[in-house]
Amino acid sequence: GMGGGMGGSAPSFGSDSGLGMAQTQSSYTMKKSSGSGKGMKLGKKKASLLDTFKEDTAMPELESPKAAAAVRVPVDPVTIDIEEKISCTMQSDGTLEGMDIQGNMTLEVHTEESSCIRVLTELGDNQSQGIQFKTHPNIDKALFNKSSTLGLKDPNRPFPTGSALGVLKWRLSPKDESMMPLQISCWPSVSGSDTYVNIEYEASEAFDLQNLTIVIPIPGNSPPQVNSCDGDYQLDSRNQCLVWQNELVDDSNRNGSMEFVLQNVDPEGIYPIEVQFASTSLFCQIGVAGVVTCSGEEPVRYALKSMLNSDTYE
Repeated sequence: GMGGGMGGSAPSFGSDSGLGMAQTQSSYTMKKSSGSGKGMKLGKKKASLLDTFKEDTAMPELESPKAAAAVRVPVDPVTIDIEEKISCTMQSDGTLEGMDIQGNMTLEVHTEESSCIRVLTELGDNQSQGIQFKTHPNIDKALFNKSSTLGLKDPNRPFPTGSALGVLKWRLSPKDESMMPLQISCWPSVSGSDTYVNIEYEASEAFDLQNLTIVIPIPGNSPPQVNSCDGDYQLDSRNQCLVWQNELVDDSNRNGSMEFVLQNVDPEGIYPIEVQFASTSLFCQIGVAGVVTCSGEEPVRYALKSMLNSDTYE
C-alpha cells in the first residue's frame, strides 16, 4: 500500500517529490460542467494534471538504441492492431452526459512475400449497438459487406510493407448508461472548515480495467488527510493532486471508494477529476479468423492485438 508515505516524513505540500510510475496508454476525466451543477465532461483539454503527472513520472529509457532496434523486429509477417478509444462525459454523481467510441483496425505487412493477402474478420452482433463500419478507400467494400473479408480492390496489388495502414474504422455513441466501462461519483460535504470528499468508482462487468488511475486536484495549501482507500494512492505535491491507482479492476474489486478530508477549501476545487485506464475487451464484436494469400488462400501467420483505451473520461 502507499498509505505509509503520508506520515511525518512526507514532503511539504507544494515541494517537488519524484514519484515513479510506469506509463499507461489512456486517459479519462471528470469535470465540473460550466452549465448547471457539477459534472464531468469529455473532450480534448489544455495541459491536464494527468498529462503532467505522467510526464513527471515517466521512466527514463534504459535500452541502448541497438538493443531497442533488435526488440522491434516482428516475428510474424503480418501485424494487426485493433484499438478503440473512448471519450465520455459524466456529471459528478456519475450520470452519463455523452459517450463516444472510435475504433480502428490497422494492418502492417513486414515481408513482401506476404503482401498479397486478405484478412478474414469475425463480426458479432454489432448492428444492435448501431455500429457503422467504414473501409479504407483502397479496400473492397462490397467484399467486406458480403463476407467480412478485408482485401484490396485489386487482388493482384500488394499491401505496402513496413507501414501500418488503417483498413477499417467504426464508431458508436451509446446513450445507455449501463454500457459505460466505468462510472465515478464524487460527493464533497462541508462540515465547519473541513470538506469531506467521498469518491467512488463502479466498473462494468463487461470490462476488466488495467492501470486505473484517478487524478483529483487538491485545492488549498494543506495536504489531504486520507481516511480510507481501496487500492493505492500517492500525493503528487508538485502538481497538487491526489493520484488513486488500481493496477487491475476485475471481479474482485468492481466497486471501490476513497475518502479524504481537506481544510479551508472551496469544494468545487476538486474538479476536473481525470481518469485513465485500458482494457483488452472491446465494444465492437470483432475478431480475426485468419489471414490468407489472395492467390491460393494459403494461411499467413499474423500477430493480433486488441485494446480499449480511454481518451478523455471526465
